[in-house]
Formats: sequence, C-alpha cells, structure tokens
Amino acid sequence: MNFLNFEYVLSIKKIGTIRGAAEELFISPQALSEHLAKLERELGTPLFRRTKPMTLTEAGERFVACAETCLEAKKQFEVELAGISQKNDRHISLGVPTGMSPPMLLSFLSYFHNAHPELTITTVELPTRTGAFNEIPGHIDAVIGEFQEENSKLLYTPILQSSRFVVAIHRELLSKAVGAEKAEWITANVQNDVPTKLSEFQNCPFVLKRTGSITRSNEDRLFRTANFQPRGDMETGDMELTVRMVLLGQAAVYLPEPVALANLMLPSVSGWNDSILLCLTETKNELWQLAVGYSRYRHVPQSVSVLVNAAKNYYQSVLGENA
Repeated sequence: MNFLNFEYVLSIKKIGTIRGAAEELFISPQALSEHLAKLERELGTPLFRRTKPMTLTEAGERFVACAETCLEAKKQFEVELAGISQKNDRHISLGVPTGMSPPMLLSFLSYFHNAHPELTITTVELPTRTGAFNEIPGHIDAVIGEFQEENSKLLYTPILQSSRFVVAIHRELLSKAVGAEKAEWITANVQNDVPTKLSEFQNCPFVLKRTGSITRSNEDRLFRTANFQPRGDMETGDMELTVRMVLLGQAAVYLPEPVALANLMLPSVSGWNDSILLCLTETKNELWQLAVGYSRYRHVPQSVSVLVNAAKNYYQSVLGENA
C-alpha cells in the first residue's frame, strides 16, 4: 500500500468509473484496473462494487477515510519540509521520468550550465510518469517531460510542441516490407515533405511502447485509426534500445518528429543517418508537447523561470526549426 494507491482509489470514488479516473490520472484504464485489482488482493477484500457508477463497499469507505487522512498529513509534511530546507534560487531539483527522459536532456543540461554557471541543477529520476508526476514530491522544484495537459495539482509551461508524427525506418527494411516500387514512392514523399498514410506501413515490424503505458495507449489508438494492428517485434520504454532496433533495420518506430530527430538525426549518428527515413504521416488533432511542470500550490524558485526560458531557447533552436 502506498500514496499512489490512495490517489487512485480517491479518483475512482470521485469519477465513478475506471476509464474516467484513468483519464484524470494520465494512465491507461487497463493499468488502473490492474492497480485496483492488485490492491484489493493485497487487502483481501473488494473496495468497490462494480456498479455504474462504481460505489464503495464498507471496506472501501474505511480505506477512503484512511487515504484522505494520510494524504493530508503528507501534504502538511511537505510544506514543513520545504520550509526547513530553505531552498534558495541558485539550485534547481529537476525531476525526470525513469526510462523516459526528454530528448537531448544531457545536451540541454550542458547548455544550461554554460549559459547559467551561477545556477546548479540536480536531476532526480522519478519512478513513474503516471502518478509521480500527478503531484510533484516535496523535494522536487519542477519536472520536465512529455505532458499533454494540466491537472488539478500541476501547471505546465510548454517548451516545444509539434503536430508532426513520423515512422522512422531503415531504407532496407522499407524496401523489404513494402516492395521496391512503393518504397521509392514513400522516399519521394519524404523528400517532398508529403505525408504518407500510416496504413502503408502495415507490413513493417514495429518497436511498440510498453503495454499499459499512456504512450502505448495513444500509439494503439493511432494505429486503430489507420485500421491495422502492427506486428510488434519488441515492446519497450527504453529509447536507446528502440533506436538500436531502428538503426539495425530490425523494426520501424512511430514517434513525434522532434523525438525522432533528436534520437536518430540530431546530433549526427555517424554512418547511419543516410540509411534512416523519417516518413511524415497523416494525423488529425494530434499534438506532442515537451513541457516543464511545477506545483500549483508550492513556492516555485525564481530559478525555475530561468530554466524554462533556457529550455525554450535550446529546444526551439535545435529541434523547432527541424520539426
């Protein structure tokens, strides 16, 4: 049992459905349902009646009372901790999601150090982007990641946005998967910046995001819209492994264009760039966003504003002109 369990149960109680609560928590319904089932097995009793809307059992009522008390105590402790630590504006504690760090993060941190030597940054991996980023821990000043929208506890400042999504694929794999003639046509589309329907790649093996993640849910939705389910040769949240698969021509990957550029084209991957195509696809009302998030209710050091401006300058100059 942990604070995340408390947040999840309170959200289900408030919304009344797994799907609605999952949207509020920025996780997939499947992941939330699995979390609830695991918690109920741990406690040895159901917390909800599976009605529409879901209602609390007697055990659920007691659990909610405990959850509200514990979360309020946690909030008070974090306020006191922030006062004790007396953070100054010369240091930033920056949270990043484990296994899903923003593109070119190390390059940005180097840029920031050179541009603002008077400030220091400590990066802290947070165990998950779904939940840990729903409420920033007390020792973290800000978080940076691929957030889509604000929630009741966090504010986000967009750093870079893009509505362009691409299939990154090795030229040899493209020819093998769709045939030489169609591969030539898709290559011409790339050269002329013309979108290609995602369904044209249905015979390609893909590296898919990890099952149960919010990024996988979005990916599955986009493939369903294109009327096919790709063959997944690997499921992973590890970008380094994903890039390696693409560079070796073992699978394609579907990514926002800035992410593909950062990992496959910028900086140059010696000997490989000419072999990789970033094939622009047709999408409607899709938006990828890199953002810095911070608490609505806690003091935010002035240095975070400096970080936000530096991030905008860096990412827009390096990736914005190429996205």
